[in-house]
Amino acid sequence: MYLTIKDTQGYALAECKGMVINGLPGLGSYTCCLHLEFNVNHLKTETFLRHVYLRIDWDDDAQRMIGFALPEGSQPIRISTSNQHHMNFRFVLSHSQLETIESLRAGGNFNFRLWLNGEVVQGTQSGPFSEYAVFTVKQADWINALKNMAFQKTIMYEIPLPDFSDNSLSAQKHFERAQNYLYQGNYDDSVGECRKIFELLEIDKAGNILGSARNKYHDDREKLSIQERMALLKDILKLFTHKPHHANQTEEYSRDQAKLILGSTIAYFCAMLKKHDA
Repeated sequence: MYLTIKDTQGYALAECKGMVINGLPGLGSYTCCLHLEFNVNHLKTETFLRHVYLRIDWDDDAQRMIGFALPEGSQPIRISTSNQHHMNFRFVLSHSQLETIESLRAGGNFNFRLWLNGEVVQGTQSGPFSEYAVFTVKQADWINALKNMAFQKTIMYEIPLPDFSDNSLSAQKHFERAQNYLYQGNYDDSVGECRKIFELLEIDKAGNILGSARNKYHDDREKLSIQERMALLKDILKLFTHKPHHANQTEEYSRDQAKLILGSTIAYFCAMLKKHDA
């Protein structure tokens, strides 16, 4: 199915056969950019489009709307007399909208349903048009758009990534891999990268007090110090990441579980860095 612009007589003026998606960062939001490329048929007369707007829906029967966008540039828009015509649209997404898209696509491709609306003007003749088509957004293109939106910098929790020192660049690579696995839907691998972070870095002296903290937890947990509680937290997080490294694993982590582990890992790491910087 193509996104087709027709005149008042039903003649196909232009057909959009492809969509390119990209992203830009916003202030408190995220900007998704769509580039629509049209093949223009023979125009019998000079043709303009006005009152043009694009509606973006999630592709299902519920017609769940994602947003509206106006074409870049001024209107009315003169359709090019060459064989090609393009339109660029930007629409704003909130963090919760992106998070919902991520949950629905589950690491794979997904579909946008685009509704193009407006009015065709040819001389003294004019008439409205409203057409839709479904376009597939490939996983790699969407992940690249998320990066350009700066969405990945929040790890989906709006926790800013720390500035990594030279001694912790390996940890940064594991964080990046864990995040990319999460976007690709490889949740066990994402959790596995979190475990590598705990195995690689000893950014505190939790190991020295872990034994006594375990004993106190069983005997008199109310007297646990903050440092002892942090040691226990690190211990349970490491335990939570253990399963993906066993060949006889029968369970798989869900997306929400992988998000929880990755978010907890980065939050713990940031807290320990701030403690050492203080």
